Amino acid sequence: MIKKIIGLENRKATFLIKEGVMIIVAILIGFLLFVGVSKVWGNISENEASESAKDVADVLEAKINAFLESDEKSINTTIQGVNSENIWYLTGWDRTKTERPSKCFLNNCICISPEGTSDSCQEKGFHRVINVDKLVVISYYFYISEGYDQCEALPLAPLHSNLIELHLTKINDGLMVEYIVDKPENYDPRITNYDGCIGAAQIKG
Repeated sequence: MIKKIIGLENRKATFLIKEGVMIIVAILIGFLLFVGVSKVWGNISENEASESAKDVADVLEAKINAFLESDEKSINTTIQGVNSENIWYLTGWDRTKTERPSKCFLNNCICISPEGTSDSCQEKGFHRVINVDKLVVISYYFYISEGYDQCEALPLAPLHSNLIELHLTKINDGLMVEYIVDKPENYDPRITNYDGCIGAAQIKG
């Protein structure tokens, strides 16, 4: 009788061990499947973002070239931002900048990349050569500090997935591309005393 009880207990223990191993294996398989699917989905999303960024670069290049060939001195133009979960950035690399991407060679170029840096442009960005003597890309961030409108100017423009209005201006055989981020309701392009925003008055509201 005791031997039967011990035998039953041993079989029960063996069954529980097998069940435990099966559960662990199932969890591991589920985890590996999740990681695999996430990686594949991440690659698909990254590829879609890259294709979108490439299209934006093509569209912007065409708009800039058409503007440079026209008699207009400044225009507003609208482009579709990059379709991505993460923000991509538009930068301008003048030939005088020593830290610019090597893919631009000796040319002025614009670039759309994930981080807006020279390395990001070189490794994952899409550049387009702009045939001008000088190239400037700048964005203006407006905010209120101590009751006064303030502005910060940065040498790159965030390209969210929505429609984006850029201002193109011809400057001394060169080109300035400007973008206002979060334009204040009372914005007046005639005001020139926004701290840190030299040239803000050149933007047409």
